[in-house]
Amino acid sequence: MSESRRTGLAPHPRLYIGRPEIQRLKIPADTPLLRECAHAVERMSEEFEKHADFKWELNTHNAHLIRARMQQVRVVTLLIQWLRTGEKRWRDSAMAHLRAMSRWDVWSWITWRGGNREPEAIFDLSYGENSATLALAWDLLHETLEPEEADLLLGMARKWSVPAFLKHTAAGSEMWWYRPEKADCNWLAVCAGGAGLLGLAMAEELPEAEEIIGRAERGVCAFMDTLEKTDGGWGEGVAYWNYGMRYAFGFLLSWERALGRKHPALDRDSTRKTLRFPVDFTPYGMACGFGDIGDARWRPVAAHYAAAERTGSYDLIAALDRVGGAAEDHSWPTAAELLALHPHKPAPSGEGIGGRAVRLYSGIGWARMADERWPEPRFYVSIRGGHTHGPHNSADLLSWHALVNGERVVWSCTNHEYLDTTFSDRRWELAEMRPDTKNTILIGGVGMRQPGETVTEQIEVAGHSCIRIEATQAYGAGDFGRQTIMFVGRLFVWLDGVGLAILDSVELAHPNRIETRIHTAGGTALDGSRAVIRSGRSILSLAFACSVPAVLAESLAALTNPNEKPARVIRWAARGLECRAAFATVAAPGSEDVFVEIQASEEGLRVEGAIGDRRIGIPVSWRLRPCDLRSEQKHA
Repeated sequence: MSESRRTGLAPHPRLYIGRPEIQRLKIPADTPLLRECAHAVERMSEEFEKHADFKWELNTHNAHLIRARMQQVRVVTLLIQWLRTGEKRWRDSAMAHLRAMSRWDVWSWITWRGGNREPEAIFDLSYGENSATLALAWDLLHETLEPEEADLLLGMARKWSVPAFLKHTAAGSEMWWYRPEKADCNWLAVCAGGAGLLGLAMAEELPEAEEIIGRAERGVCAFMDTLEKTDGGWGEGVAYWNYGMRYAFGFLLSWERALGRKHPALDRDSTRKTLRFPVDFTPYGMACGFGDIGDARWRPVAAHYAAAERTGSYDLIAALDRVGGAAEDHSWPTAAELLALHPHKPAPSGEGIGGRAVRLYSGIGWARMADERWPEPRFYVSIRGGHTHGPHNSADLLSWHALVNGERVVWSCTNHEYLDTTFSDRRWELAEMRPDTKNTILIGGVGMRQPGETVTEQIEVAGHSCIRIEATQAYGAGDFGRQTIMFVGRLFVWLDGVGLAILDSVELAHPNRIETRIHTAGGTALDGSRAVIRSGRSILSLAFACSVPAVLAESLAALTNPNEKPARVIRWAARGLECRAAFATVAAPGSEDVFVEIQASEEGLRVEGAIGDRRIGIPVSWRLRPCDLRSEQKHA
């Protein structure tokens, strides 16, 4: 096909896999990660060539979206293998997949369930991902497309992507995900980014391309703008960070190449910060964030590398390499894209990634604590403050996770599948969404209201870095609309990598039952006011104290899926009904002897204890502020 010059855009390939990236495909895979990716691409290509009309599971949540992802993995992997080897068989197999795609009679699971086959009925995630697949195929195949092949791809774009995107982003009739108040949702980046890639790729052939690109850019910029308010954090969690940022970065990098100029969204400090956000919450590649699918194995997507290179964040690339796992990622064509997008050059060690032992993303109220062995710490803790107004949240404020030597020892129950109820008005009845399956505080048998907000801040107490969370508002009034919950707060005290102290304070107008919970998938042993959690070969030792008589008990949490192993629940609770109570928990990695006690007075609380021969002294007020309490006890 001849190249048209009327758009002024760069020649093909002009998207994020362009000529420089194609040249990288000729470089021998010279690191363990890239060798794994190369072998995976070879293996998958052989398998994909066998069946262009592949099998996919219809009776599952969002089946057509899963089909769209499978198709993108197959098409992009085959095209990358063609570009790597020059063997026409891989190109022909990719085209066979695209011909099969042209026979699909519906793109959206949502409209399929409603019996609506109209191509313009919706523009959802499936449309965004399918549009991106068409865009990448058009861009990479452009110089070799036969007229019949070009007509096939253009026909799909004109039938499905173009009219649906323009209809559902038009002023006054836009879908919910294109509205400004929903900019913090992955849907915006996936839908707008996918359509934008198509507009950039087919600009010469689509009269609507300029409008598509403009609307897509506005959407993706709104998505990126939210990072200015979150300090680079992402409230949907690290899995959805991958999803949204893959399409946001893919579009912005393609926009830069196609238009020949830098996009300001990629030069912001918040963009550089967000590149580090998922690394902070995935030590050893284990997701320790919050919300839906919050504990999945995390693997960096290739666009993460491309954005890191674009922003000059080369120290981050080594940290991403350390996580690895690209060859195991079948949600997107990560192995194939990484061969093109990895810089293929030595990078700094990445040991400094993460920086401070305690890091708070103030915009979303998430924090992490890690010892000096970061990014592979012996002891790691993630903390849930902030609010639960955004998508994919659960009622988990005040909760926390902990790893010891990469083993998950403390875990807030999370969902591992999506059901019709997951996104319905009955979401908050599901076990994995409720506060009683979180590592939080319960008052009168219930936890926070939904949605809820906290005040989350980083402070210092007795020389220790702390995360203080005030959650009174999140717990609501408490009694027939009257304000009977006067204060609920939690203080996480980082004991310089030796351990963690958690102080809880609750003040009520009337006596009620007060309890704290810790969940684990590991084994547990309770003894008086102490407990041990074992996960694999790792141990977490715990000691508990309370300002009122208390009881340490154990139970099991029944999860929605009966095939999943129930979580064990360690319950540290006031024995009777109380108006005011303070709880202390000291946690230390390994089999160290741990001890803690609370000295309570009207002036405040003094928590004293020990981890091995290390003494602990933490003076605070009942509102968990630093407090000068006299004591002869020497501090740690």
